[in-house]
Amino acid sequence: MLRDSAGLPEGAVIPIPSGNRARHTDFDPDCWYQMERALLETRRERRELDDHRYSEALQDLEWRYDEMVSRISRAFRGCR
Repeated sequence: MLRDSAGLPEGAVIPIPSGNRARHTDFDPDCWYQMERALLETRRERRELDDHRYSEALQDLEWRYDEMVSRISRAFRGCR
């Protein structure tokens, strides 16, 4: 399947919210983290990543997760 620069399937339609209203999302950062970590572990088992690259990728994943949770938390603090 061809993908564009954002990693979306070619021809994918992305809805753009109208206005400034807050939107509900079903995105679960913990589930995202678990899936990404499982992918890294699979790549390591397949020897696509050596121990050093796996460790670096895991540190990067944990940093991205922490940043994401922090941004989400800040966004919801402003909704009170």
